[in-house]
Amino acid sequence: MNALPARDVPDALSWISRHADRSRPPVVLILGSLYLAGEVLRANGQVPG
Repeated sequence: MNALPARDVPDALSWISRHADRSRPPVVLILGSLYLAGEVLRANGQVPG
């Protein structure tokens, strides 16, 4: 498995959406704070629980 850094959440999600194999959705690992994880979930249309 490869890892790539991104400068911000929108950039990371944009890269993933352009390069993801639709038949095998990628595993996305979020490292950082819970605040960052919440940002990613919101940007992906998922409400943090």
